[in-house]
Amino acid sequence: MYEGEVKPEYKTEPPVRDAPVPEGKAVEVTVSEPEKAEGAYTDEAVPPENKPYTDVTQEYLDNATPGEGKYTVDEGCVGEHYESEKDFAKWVHETFGGDINVNVEKQEKHGVSNPDYLWRVKLWDLKEPEQLTGANGRIKHGVHQIADNPGGVMLDLWKIDNVDYEELQKIIDRRMQWVHGVTIDIMIAYNRTLIKVLRYKK
Repeated sequence: MYEGEVKPEYKTEPPVRDAPVPEGKAVEVTVSEPEKAEGAYTDEAVPPENKPYTDVTQEYLDNATPGEGKYTVDEGCVGEHYESEKDFAKWVHETFGGDINVNVEKQEKHGVSNPDYLWRVKLWDLKEPEQLTGANGRIKHGVHQIADNPGGVMLDLWKIDNVDYEELQKIIDRRMQWVHGVTIDIMIAYNRTLIKVLRYKK
């Protein structure tokens, strides 16, 4: 628990739907022509053999050590901008455990800002899209941010009403086609409720 706080009751749910997903960390392929990147957004189904994935939700739950490890925040993480990031980090810590640090935002190489978290010695970034289609760009940006030491991208969909998880799965699959060379986990949550964790690996 954190000083002065009342412990919230977090919950987890089984995956809402099993939609195809590839395995865990990843580095995005450089695509120079915008039309190539746009190709990741067509309605054409991705052949099953091209999207190896693992649903690792149960692995995360089995390995969870709720509340164990340290929750820390960089000096300078103040203001409304950081409130959501800190709140989500507390949920991660209370649900899964492990050392997690909230990183202060700063511009890194090539103008890409550093990711939100260092969790279990890996880089993670939180994305909170306001509409489902926005998940595509958010994941793309998050993958770039964690490229130096990839852990994953956390998607909290609390800003979206009536999430279509089947459509979300298609969006994630298409985006992750452009990622090669590493493993990246995509953690999907809705308002601090775990939906599932998908591992993309190529």
